[in-house]
Amino acid sequence: MKRPKPIAEAHVGWAIDAANGPIFGERIEQFKDSTTAERAVNTTKVQLPCEFTLPDGSRWRSERLAPPAVGGSGRITLLTSRDRADSYNYQVKIRSGSVVVSAVLNIRYSDPSRLERLVGIAWRKARNKGVVQE
Repeated sequence: MKRPKPIAEAHVGWAIDAANGPIFGERIEQFKDSTTAERAVNTTKVQLPCEFTLPDGSRWRSERLAPPAVGGSGRITLLTSRDRADSYNYQVKIRSGSVVVSAVLNIRYSDPSRLERLVGIAWRKARNKGVVQE
């Protein structure tokens, strides 16, 4: 199933150090309705967990983690390098009605508590602006 296209979006990102991270990015997408937003959150092309190799030869592992502590529905996926011990890439998607909040944390070590704090901050800011509801 193809991921639906949003009708509007905004994004932001920051890095403590562009080469060594951590790097955090957030995107907020508005879809035409909640069903379309739910499809955007749950559209995956592969069965998790899985391992794969990119065309550049880098090897990766992808797995599903426990869902985010905020929002009505969502998912967290962790991508780790099989070639390096210092590559953790968390991908988060959370739906609220017809809105999807996505976040990515790229960091050199496993840090689910930092991910939870950053996603919580992003969610609260979106909620305080009336973009999402709990």
